[in-house]
Amino acid sequence: MEVIHSLLVVACFRYTVSYVSVQIDVDKVLQNLDDQMFLGTAFDTLLLKNHWENFDTSSRSVQTLGRALSPSYFRIGGTTADFMVFQDGDKESMEAHPKRMQNFGQRLYGKLSYDTFNLTAQMFDQLYNFTSSVGWDMIYNLNALLRQKDGSWDPSNALKLFNYVTKKNYKIRGWELGNEPDLYGEIKVSPEQMAADFRHLVQILSGYPQFKNCLIMGPSVAGSVSYFKRFFEAGAAKIVTTASFHHYYFGTPSVDEFINPGMMDSLIERIAEFKLTANVLAPEAQVWLAETSTDWTGGQAGWTDRYLAGFLWLDKLGLSAKYGLDVILRQCFYGFHFSLINHEDLKPNPDYWLTLLYKNLVGGKVLSATTDDSTGKVRVYAHCTNHVRSPQYKPGTVIVYIMNLNLQAIELNLPQAGQDEFDVYLLQSAPAGAVFSRDVSLNGVTLVMQDEEHLPDLKPNRQTGHIVMPPLTMAFIVLPTANVTVCY
Repeated sequence: MEVIHSLLVVACFRYTVSYVSVQIDVDKVLQNLDDQMFLGTAFDTLLLKNHWENFDTSSRSVQTLGRALSPSYFRIGGTTADFMVFQDGDKESMEAHPKRMQNFGQRLYGKLSYDTFNLTAQMFDQLYNFTSSVGWDMIYNLNALLRQKDGSWDPSNALKLFNYVTKKNYKIRGWELGNEPDLYGEIKVSPEQMAADFRHLVQILSGYPQFKNCLIMGPSVAGSVSYFKRFFEAGAAKIVTTASFHHYYFGTPSVDEFINPGMMDSLIERIAEFKLTANVLAPEAQVWLAETSTDWTGGQAGWTDRYLAGFLWLDKLGLSAKYGLDVILRQCFYGFHFSLINHEDLKPNPDYWLTLLYKNLVGGKVLSATTDDSTGKVRVYAHCTNHVRSPQYKPGTVIVYIMNLNLQAIELNLPQAGQDEFDVYLLQSAPAGAVFSRDVSLNGVTLVMQDEEHLPDLKPNRQTGHIVMPPLTMAFIVLPTANVTVCY
């Protein structure tokens, strides 16, 4: 810990260098993902309860930042989705809140109190218009805690929303019922009951032609593989198109956990458990990591919204792609202390730039990459390059993204590059070494918006030979002349 803090305070790079060789297996594709839609984002419904906080859907800079990530799925959900009641009108009406919903928050979550609230038609319009304006596809999290006396889901409020959406001719990409039902606590909704509720939802949606091809996402568990398994065993496999789970690394973190290979690798087992269960019980369904960030408490100011948090995020993207998750939704675009844009001034947080680079450069075909590093602190992933979003790169091009988690520099050797030139996108904190900084540099240039409607040019350095990565840095490296057959 003291070593890390000394690095943060003094950006002193009188370091020794370790030599690392990277090998890419270009003969086979591990996974073939949708390179346009693999990476999406989310909006927590608590922000709607809090009247948007500082989020301005009409802000030109916010729209510019959102549009740069398009196309993308945009999930509207979270814990408070199960306390949100749609009100077809612009005025909130407490009469819309069933008495049996009162005080659910304390019964569900103990010390955390959640009260029911209205989502007015005006608020839904504002949310939908923003989503549409930036070119995202909305997935909406319906309230699953509206219950009949017999314990089954009460769809009456959802019907109000469906009718309103139909009247407005809004295009919703997907529907989700409930958020993390494995954490409902005293309010028991069994996996079998939830499967029956999803069946009821799909029956209702079948009566609306415009919802014919909507995604149906669930059960969106916080972490219970048992709940997930029983949900699909109860018949949900015939109903759900998208099998979903959530993942966070920790509650209150220490600095070391952000660069701990063991912490990063803990995700592998979680993915494997959910993927295996879904592959056996719901082989036709995609598997999504439908809500994820670093810290399940909403983030830690000055930690999860800083450069340091990017290592866990980039590694999560790498592992999720490598082990075959179909989509990953970042919690969240705005809000709290782990969002892509700052919840106070709406400027990009470091993870925004990392997300944008990933979205632009990384393609859907996943390759195997290894290093001769024995410490586990050089993390490496390889893909075919996204030549659709980055047309300067032709089919056949390969991209490697690498993290140096060491407190010393590494010198990378890419044997497959030979003597050819390659493009390096090196990300560092700004200033270098200050990993608690809100600023990030790309090849030494601090990334800031040019104005409300223009992002900076994300220019690489073109070079040959070995690549030096300073301590605690990340890099995307594109091999334009790789001419890899599987990348065509």
